[in-house]
Amino acid sequence: MFRHMERDTVAGRSALAAKSPINRRRVILALSSMASALCAAPLVAQSGSPTQVATPPTDIAPACAAPEFRQFDFWVGRWEVRDANGRVLGTNTIDLVNRGCGLREQWSGASGFVGTSLNTYDAGRKQWHQTWIDVGGTLLLLNGHFLGGAMTMSGETVAPDGKQTMNRIVWRPMPGPGALRQTWEQSADGGRTWSTAFDGVYFKR
Repeated sequence: MFRHMERDTVAGRSALAAKSPINRRRVILALSSMASALCAAPLVAQSGSPTQVATPPTDIAPACAAPEFRQFDFWVGRWEVRDANGRVLGTNTIDLVNRGCGLREQWSGASGFVGTSLNTYDAGRKQWHQTWIDVGGTLLLLNGHFLGGAMTMSGETVAPDGKQTMNRIVWRPMPGPGALRQTWEQSADGGRTWSTAFDGVYFKR
C-alpha cells in the first residue's frame, strides 16, 4: 500500500511544482514530511516492545468489579519462561476470560509437556483459587492470597498410591526485562522440608 501511495504522489508532484516557485517549495516540504512518515511506519511495526504490559480490561462484568479481581493481572500476557541459566523451559500464555472474572493459563513446555489452569478470585472465601490439569494426569487445586507484592497459592496433590505432596507456588513481579518469577516448591513430609520443582523467569514475547 505504501508503494502505491508514493508512486501516485510523485506523479502529481511535477504538475503542481510547475505552477510557481512557492507551490514548488510547499509541495517539496509536504512530500518530505509524508516520506518520513511512510518510511518510519514499517520500522515501528517491526520493532515490537519486549517490555509491553498487559492492557487493562475495559469490559469487566459487574460481579467482578472489585479490585481483588485485578490482583493477578500482572500475569496476563504471552511469555517465554527461562531458568537461571537462560535455558528456555517453555512458553506460557495467560488470558483474561469471562469478562475479567478469571485467567486462563496455557503452558507448553520445551519437552512437549502441556498443561492448563483456570484462576479466579473467590469473593465468598476472600481468596484466590487455581485449578490445574496437565497431560501427566495431574489435578492440582490451589488456594491463596496476594500479599507482600506476590501471589502465593498452596494445595495438595494425591498420587494413585495415596501419597500426598504439599505444593506452594509463588508468582512475584520483577523489574527489568524479566517481568515476573514463578517458583514451585513441594514437600513430601508434611512441610518439614521443601524442594524446588520449578523456578522460572518470565519474559514477554
